[in-house]
Amino acid sequence: MNYESAFLKLKHCLRASIEDERPSEKGWALISVLYIVAVLALLAAATQALLLTSAELDRRSWERTQADAILDGAVTRAVVAITDRRLDWRWPVDATEQSFSYDNIPISVKVQDQLGLIDLNAADGSMIKRLIQAAGQSENSANTLTDRILDWRSGSGLNRLKVATDDDYAAAALSYRPRHGPFQSVEELRLVLGITSELFQKIEPAITVYSGHPAFEPATAPEMALKALYFDRPDEVTKALAARTQNSADSLGSRPGALSSAVSLAGRSFAVSASMKIGNRNYRRKTVVMLTEDPRRPFLTLAWY
Repeated sequence: MNYESAFLKLKHCLRASIEDERPSEKGWALISVLYIVAVLALLAAATQALLLTSAELDRRSWERTQADAILDGAVTRAVVAITDRRLDWRWPVDATEQSFSYDNIPISVKVQDQLGLIDLNAADGSMIKRLIQAAGQSENSANTLTDRILDWRSGSGLNRLKVATDDDYAAAALSYRPRHGPFQSVEELRLVLGITSELFQKIEPAITVYSGHPAFEPATAPEMALKALYFDRPDEVTKALAARTQNSADSLGSRPGALSSAVSLAGRSFAVSASMKIGNRNYRRKTVVMLTEDPRRPFLTLAWY
C-alpha cells in the first residue's frame, strides 16, 4: 500500500468514526495502523527524493568536471592552431567560429587577436569618441562619455575634466568613484557613469585592455572597431571586411583571418572563447592568453572566465 492509498483509507475510516458516535476499539486500532503506515510511506518517499537529489547533484558535478576538462583542452587546441607552422592549418584570429567534436560532443571556438581591438587604456580620446558614436550615440553624448572614460583611467588629479568628476558619481548616488588608473578589465567599463548595458554590449566586441597599443590592426579587427576607424568613410568598412577573404602576404596567412609566419607571436595576446553543450546544459569558457614562443610554457593566462 503506498502512502496515497493509506491516506485515503485513513480519511475514510475517520469519516466513518465521526459518523459513529461510539467507534469500536477495533476501528481505532485500524486507524492507528493506517496512520503509522502513512507516516512510514512519507518517510520512504522523502528518503527516495533525497537519494534522487543526491544522484542528480553527483551527475551534474561529474558533468561540470567533464565540461571543464574539454573546454580546457579546447583552449589549448586553439593556441596550437593559431601558431601551427603549417599555414594552411592555422586558425583565423578575427573571431571566426571554428567547430570540431570531442567524444561526439560538438565544440565551438573563436579566437580574437587583441591587437585587432581598441585598447581602453591606450587609445586616444578621438578613437574612443568615434567608437561611441559608431554605437549610435550623439556627438554631445560621445564627448561626455569619452571624457568620463579618460578621467577613469587617468591618475588622480590629472586631466580633470569639467564633465567627468567624482562629484558626478556622488550626485548619481553611486557607492564608488572613478579608479583614476588603468582599466583592469573590459567589464570595468560598465562602472563608468553613463555607460548603459545596451551601449556596452555594442562596443564590447571592439575593446580590450590587453594590447597596450594606441592603434589597432584592421586585418583582424571586428566590424565595430572598423566603424570607429573609418567613421566618416563607411565604404572603407565594407572594403576591409571584403579584403579579409583574400590572402595578404604582408600580414595574413594563407587562410583568411590567420596570421602569417612573418608575424612575431611572442608577447601577443589572444582571447579564446569556447562553448559546448552536454545534455540540456550549456558550458562556456573565455580566456585571454599571451603567447611566449617558449616550448616549455607556450602561453601565459592573463584572464580566465
